[in-house]
Formats: sequence, structure tokens, C-alpha cells
Amino acid sequence: MKDSQTKDNLEFCTISLYNTKDSMITGTVTDSKGYFEISAQKGAYKLVLSYIGYKTDTSEVFTAYQDKFIGVFKLESDVNFISEISIKESSRETQIDRDIQIVTDKMKEGTSNTKEVLDKINGVDYDRYNNSIKVDNDSKVIILVDGIEKDQEYVKNLAPDRLKKVEVIRDPGGRYALEGYSAVINIILKKDYVGTEIFLSDRAMLDADAIKSEYIPVQNNASATVNYVYNKVNIYAKYSNSYNHFNFNSTANKKYNNGLEIEKNPISDNDINTKVEQLYLNYTLGADFYINPKNTLSYEGMLMKQPEQNNISDELYLVTYKKSDSLINSYYSESLNKSGYVNSYNSLFYEGKFNENNVINSNFVFSNYNNNYINKYTEKAIFQRIEEGADEKNSIRFYFEYLHTFKNKSNIQIGYGNTWENLNSKFITEGVETYFIYSDIRHKLYSYYSKALSKKISLKLGGAGETSSPIANGLKRDYLIFQPYVDIKFNVSKMLNLKAKLRSSRNYPNINQTNPYTNFLDQQTVRTGNPYLKPEVTNMVSLLTTILQGLLTIEPYYHFSNNLITETGSLRQDSIFEYNFSNAGYYKNYGVESNLTIPIGKNFVIQSSFDLFNSSVKYSERTNELNDWSMSSQLIYQNQKYKTV
Repeated sequence: MKDSQTKDNLEFCTISLYNTKDSMITGTVTDSKGYFEISAQKGAYKLVLSYIGYKTDTSEVFTAYQDKFIGVFKLESDVNFISEISIKESSRETQIDRDIQIVTDKMKEGTSNTKEVLDKINGVDYDRYNNSIKVDNDSKVIILVDGIEKDQEYVKNLAPDRLKKVEVIRDPGGRYALEGYSAVINIILKKDYVGTEIFLSDRAMLDADAIKSEYIPVQNNASATVNYVYNKVNIYAKYSNSYNHFNFNSTANKKYNNGLEIEKNPISDNDINTKVEQLYLNYTLGADFYINPKNTLSYEGMLMKQPEQNNISDELYLVTYKKSDSLINSYYSESLNKSGYVNSYNSLFYEGKFNENNVINSNFVFSNYNNNYINKYTEKAIFQRIEEGADEKNSIRFYFEYLHTFKNKSNIQIGYGNTWENLNSKFITEGVETYFIYSDIRHKLYSYYSKALSKKISLKLGGAGETSSPIANGLKRDYLIFQPYVDIKFNVSKMLNLKAKLRSSRNYPNINQTNPYTNFLDQQTVRTGNPYLKPEVTNMVSLLTTILQGLLTIEPYYHFSNNLITETGSLRQDSIFEYNFSNAGYYKNYGVESNLTIPIGKNFVIQSSFDLFNSSVKYSERTNELNDWSMSSQLIYQNQKYKTV
């Protein structure tokens, strides 16, 4: 294998052997001199030749019957790449809208799964504390496999030997931008892999300072994945469970303008007053069928359960009433909540590659959600209220996208999306049943254009328009949402990059916010939903500075909205304080985010993130403002001898 222009040998070039029916038989990669060797039975075959930064090519059909040198193949450079970098010099590439990393043997050293490999890519971090993947310290990340959305835990546990390269798309356009993701990681798998994988994992968290031995176990996450790959078919199944057992003390304090003060404190110093128990069970089954090199069909089904007997929160308080420092009344209270749900989805995905410049993908998802709950509030020997409820939600999502890449280092993406959802809810208290029906149909149309103006400057422009027509208890409303998108990137040097960003995100109210029921919190406080909430739209402007290839990032930002969905409250005429949900008049949030990675010697790395911000919300002529900061750090130890982390 050689470069058609420079005649340089191409190392790590992927060679796939297909029969005349477009079934892949086997594959290999070229050595340091560009040579490869494939064993096959007598018959007619063709070769598919691919290499990062080059156009994929297919050989003429030939007959294999004995050891034979079949010639020299030459690949043409792909002009759609901003920068062509030889693998001999680097395993990284930068395309118009993404960074590409070839998975080398060195990257796979000391790793047992995909998430540990991702942790070695610039700007990508694996947070071992909560088992999440972050890009530039943002956890709103989705991981795809060959462009297909899958169960995230299954993807994280793929064997490193299956990985060919990883694409990191920051600030994506299309459906993933509309769904609120800040980054997309697309994992490209080797096409010549055949075999069975079994992956088992267990993560536990303990409280070494627990006041009772029964409180020591805090969290346990276990999972098992089985994956079978042969020829055109990939079949996988996953089971996981997550058990949480949180025990802590909590307090509450309310002060009224008339001098009344209500305090809630733990009953005893010898025990905790808040207990939370949760159990999640997850079952996933999926399959991919590679019809031919240009067409892929994928299915995935998931069932998640939370048994009611294992999802309990219990709060015990000593409640005291004081006025002018004089004790008026005191009693014990208990809030006991039990709930359980079953959530499932079935998804079908298709990807078609007409050629290197034209790709379509489409997916269809049907999901169902059922939830049952019981809330019991008791004031010892004084008062008791029991609330029961059930929610059922069905939804359908459909997306169709087309991506065309031009020869002048640019591409255009066009897509259409449709969402339908229907909610039926029931609420029972004091023998009275109340029903609530809510439905919505949304249509979205979006387009994004990306272009590399030069080796240093690239831009991405676009936007999305979406209509929403919710119906709450027979009353229909119509909304139109527009979400602009601007991305201007300037590569000052290898060590300094600037990116100016304009984004817009939308948020729809959830079940708890829209149902009109009044939930009892205590004898002085209730919470009522608002079925007529509008969709929330937040606009975001920022300037991202990346220094030393991602070791340091600094991003000043400004976010604002005229219809933020937020919780409000007011004192009713009967002296009951009622929480509600409203679209606030004006919301703004501005500040500076920074991420820093410091290598210390060969074995230690410190990763830190910092956010200094000012946030304010204006509602009913009143403004609530907050100045604050947050910081997190983790120390990573890498054993060079045993290649472990």
C-alpha cells in the first residue's frame, strides 16, 4: 500500500477481503513497509482498502488459487481533511468538524475496556467516581459505535482490541445538539474482528465513617455483557444492577415575616434521620447487521425496572415552632415515599453510505414508561395524609439525516425529526381520584454547514426550527422555537486555539412539573404542578481558549433566557406556602470555566476544573441572585511497569 502522490508506504492500512456477494471473509492491516498477507480458500474476491486521511478504494475482482502477489495499491489523499498528518508522525487527525484518534497499541496498554482507552485521548476523561465520560469536563456526552446510538454501558465495556479509531465531535450539530449533548464520541470498530467477549464488572462504595455497620455499604454497581461477532452480524446482551443505600442527617428551617420560625432537626444524635434505598435493574439486547459495506441495520431493546419495595425514602424529624425565641409547639413527623417504575424502549437504526461524500442515517424509537408511587406523611398522633399515583407515558421519536461532503473542504447536514408523546396520569388522596391527560407533537427541521476557510480558520453555521403543540386536559397551545448555531474556530498555533460559540438549547417540562396535582409536603407546605408551562429556550455565548493542546482551557460564557422553567412559591390566604412551577421573566448566568491537566513525572496526573459564576432569575418584579464558584480535582496514578491506572 502506497500514497498515490508521495509513494510513501502506508502502515496500519486496513485491508478487508470480500467475496462477490459483498460478504466480508477476513481482514488484516499493513506492516511498517506497507505489505499485507491474507489467507483465503480458492475463489473470487475483492479487496476494500481504507486508511485515515485517504479515500477508501475497492479493487477489481480477482481469483485466489495459490500464493500470489496481487500488486501495489495506491490510495488518494482525502481533500476534505483540514490537515494531512502522517501516521509515522502522529496518530491524530483533525477533520472539518471532529478530531480523530487512531487507537494504537500504546493506548491499549494497561486497559481492559473502552472507557479506559478514551481516558487517554486529549480532552476526554473517564470519571471513575461516577463511571461517566467527560469531554472538556462536560458530562453531557453520548458515545456512538460506527455512528449508531447504543446502550452507553455496553459501549464503555467494549474490548480495546476491537477499536480502530475514535472520533470526538465537540459542539455537534443535528439531532444531538437538539437533545442537549455538548460532545459526541464516535467509536469506529475493526471490521475484521471475529469472536466472543464476556465482560464482568463490579464497583462498590463504602462509608468508612458510618455510625452503624448497616450504613457502611453505600453503593454497588454490577454488570455483565456478552458480545458475539461473526462476519456480518454483531449480537450483544447486557444485564446490570445498581443499588444505592444513602443514610445521612438533614435539617430544615423556615422563617416567616411575622416572627414565626419552624425548625426540623434529627430526632436523636445516635442515629440518622434520612434513609434512601434504591435498586435499578437493566436488561439490554441488541444486534447489528452489516448488509454490505454501504448499508447497516441495527436494533436495540432495553428494559429498566425499579421495584417498588426497593425504592424507598424515609425522613424523620423533630419539628418545633418558635416565636420570639419562645417554644410554641413540637412533635415528631415522618415522610415515607415508595415508588416503582418500568421503562422500556425499542429502537431501529439504519445507515446508508452511497459513497464517501453522501451518507444518510435514520432511526425510530418507541418507548413506554409506567410509574406507581405512594407518599405518606405523618405527624405522630396528630395528622396523617396518604397520596397514591400512577403515570403512563408512551412516546415515539423519528429522525432522518443526510450529510453531503463537498470537495472544497466543506459539508452540509440536513435533518428532520418528529416526536410524539402521550401521558395519562392518576392521583388519589382522601378517596378522591383525579385524572390528567397530556400530549404533544413536535416537528423539527435543521441544517448545518461546515467549511474550512484555511488551515487556521474554520466555521460552522446553522440552526433548527421546531414546532410544539401540547394539549393539556383538552386545551391546545402552539409554540415555535428557533435555535441558531455559530461556530468560528481559529488555530493560532499548535499550542493555542480559539473558538467563538453561539448556541441555543431547549427544555420541555417533565411529568412532575406539568401535572396539576397538589402534593402535601407538611401541614404548612404543598407543591402544585403547572400544565400550561411553555418550552424553555436558553441562549449561550462563549469564547473557548485551548492552550497546550488541551492541557489548559479557559472559557468565559454568558447564558440567558426569557422563559426559564423554575420553581416558585407564594403564601396563600390560608397561610399555606405553595410551591409552583413557572416560566421566569428573565434568567442570566455568566462566568468563567477552566480545566487544567498537570502531569507530575511519569506516574501522576492531576485534573482540575473550576467555575466562577454569577446567576440571577427575575420573576414577579423580584430578583434572586447568586455569586458562587465550584471546583473539582482528581489525582490519577499510572503504574508504568504494570500498565495499570
